[in-house]
Amino acid sequence: MMADDNQVMMNNCLNEPKQLLVMPGDCLLKHQNNIIASNGTYLKNDFIYSSMAGYLQITEQNESHFDDLQNKTVNDDAETKSMNEDNNDSLNTSSLSNQIITKRIVKVIRPGNDCQIPFLEPGSIVTCRITRITSSFAKCSICSIEDYILKQPYTGIIRLDDIHDGISAQQQRLRHVNRCFRPGDIILARVIAAGDNHQFLLTTATSELGVVVAVNDWNEPMIPLNSTEVLCQRTYTKETRKVANIESIAY
Repeated sequence: MMADDNQVMMNNCLNEPKQLLVMPGDCLLKHQNNIIASNGTYLKNDFIYSSMAGYLQITEQNESHFDDLQNKTVNDDAETKSMNEDNNDSLNTSSLSNQIITKRIVKVIRPGNDCQIPFLEPGSIVTCRITRITSSFAKCSICSIEDYILKQPYTGIIRLDDIHDGISAQQQRLRHVNRCFRPGDIILARVIAAGDNHQFLLTTATSELGVVVAVNDWNEPMIPLNSTEVLCQRTYTKETRKVANIESIAY
């Protein structure tokens, strides 16, 4: 994680608090002298990690470092001190103003008792972006749980057998991963199991799950026509997808 990534993350959290949901073990930021790991975090190998599920919060704190300067006030004799009083006051004021250091406090906080944090667990509804397809599965990046944006995307795997719940005559022609999803598509899926290395098995085997935003080879959005087709409004080209009936979804 580079310094630029740190700055972007801090700006996002300062401008939009309580927007990023983090999970235990998520890498948050690279530790620096002006970045302090606080509640809900821990430091490991120069990086700050989350120790619990909650919202990432970054706040600013100004610190004044002028104790040493005050101790160095000239007090040799009354006459010299009196003669240089105005100059010393001006120097001390200038020095103090230059010793204000802004530090960033990194915390993970839980919401109020009336708000429950969702976990990536069996049954969770997640929003994902398809990143790769093969003949037997689709790979995706899990971006959010229900309405909560994840700070760190997780990897999801949708096996061919988990795309549809039973194969009807209409769905038989979609019995290929590349006829259900394409890289770049945004989908809704449900977690069915947790795997190793932050990977999760997902399913779209109900009518309310599947593609919600499809894109073609030119990265143009396509609109749903029915449960198995999407349309490009510029070229009027149709493509097959496993389309989600989002009106029926209930978290």
